[in-house]
Amino acid sequence: MAKLLLLPIFFFIAFSHAFSQTKAKTPQSSVKKASNATDSGKAEILVNKSILDLHEAGLGKEVIISKINNSDCKFDVSTAALISLKKAGLEADIINTMVNKSDRGNNNTTPGSVNRTGKGINVSLVNHPHYYNEVKNNVKALEKAIASTKTKMKAFGYGGTDVLYEIDGEKSAIRISGSDSVAFLLNTGGTSSPELILYKLKSENNTRNAVSMQVKTFGSMKSGDNVIACNITQLSNGLFKIIPSKKLEPGEYFFTGKPVLSSTTIDAYAFGVD
Repeated sequence: MAKLLLLPIFFFIAFSHAFSQTKAKTPQSSVKKASNATDSGKAEILVNKSILDLHEAGLGKEVIISKINNSDCKFDVSTAALISLKKAGLEADIINTMVNKSDRGNNNTTPGSVNRTGKGINVSLVNHPHYYNEVKNNVKALEKAIASTKTKMKAFGYGGTDVLYEIDGEKSAIRISGSDSVAFLLNTGGTSSPELILYKLKSENNTRNAVSMQVKTFGSMKSGDNVIACNITQLSNGLFKIIPSKKLEPGEYFFTGKPVLSSTTIDAYAFGVD
């Protein structure tokens, strides 16, 4: 009889021990599942194949560029890789964005360093060049003026004719220090590269002027000698960075669009270097 009474107690103890062992293992199982979920949620890093996959899937240029600019990337931009991308049918704007992303890396700018991405900058005026202080990471809109088109004959016409752009005032109110690293930003509102020309101006008689074209006696034409070449890179969709190819000497300058022979006026964006 005593043995019969002990059997229920024995089964109760065995069941309790087995339950406690199962319960002790449950947190480890949960941790493992949580760990797997974390692993599957790793941030995506775009590589060349990622971009080719997006292209082959039929996604548009704007979508792909936006994806690049808002993702961590590790592109191969060697000469051979770029040739392969071009042969695969990628548009030049996409390849250019990949190269620019690789040049500037994926890190945000730290305080006091040069911001080469334009991140955090608001260039709200479309097709209006802004002076860009890379160290302070701020912008200043250039002075907008209307330049009139004039002609000036040389040596009674035998030396040809200069086509001039002229705006009022000897100096611009927008001043830039000659010691600054001079760069400009332009929001085109799209992906097309800006078509701007930078001129060095001559101040005289309360005006500023630049020779946009030189027309020879027998009809040949060439750009004025005061045109300054610029390097243009795309920072993001619609945002472009413009850097003069040489150090700007003290004086007056302005940006304009491409010359149009039939036009008597053109928008100009002026600034001065002290």
